[in-house]
Amino acid sequence: MTILDTWTNATNATTGNLALGQGYQMATTSGGTLSFTGAIANGDQSVTINNNNAANSGAGRRWNLIANPFASYLHGNSNADGTNNFLTANTAAIDDNFEAIYGWKADGTGYEIYNNTSAATYIAPGQGFFVAAAGSGADQTIILPKRCKQLQEQMILLPQDPLRVTNWF
Repeated sequence: MTILDTWTNATNATTGNLALGQGYQMATTSGGTLSFTGAIANGDQSVTINNNNAANSGAGRRWNLIANPFASYLHGNSNADGTNNFLTANTAAIDDNFEAIYGWKADGTGYEIYNNTSAATYIAPGQGFFVAAAGSGADQTIILPKRCKQLQEQMILLPQDPLRVTNWF
């Protein structure tokens, strides 16, 4: 989903590069494999998000789909790493009323909320998730810091309820 409140759908005719850190909705009608080529993200990455809800008299959106651009897990919250984690690095950019990572449940029943009171949360490589932008119309910058990377293998987002990486990228 873009800051203009629209989906960008990729098809077999789509060419060009996917923006690092931007979330994309992807699927196949046959359950086939999707493959991607390119350089692996190295160094801090940033994504612009926006809250246009207040600017549009409550008719806009504050939710932005972003993704882990790294080939390793990210510390999602303070229980994963007290200092170097996604939520702490992005406190100013995420709306205080929704300061969390919102991931789709693997069983398809809705969204799971992961915040700093949740168990240690790790964001899988390529995993997409929603965040609510702070502010009222001004762009915010989400930082995906390389220092938040987790080198050991972990479950996707919540160890007791792994999310399907294939749903979002």
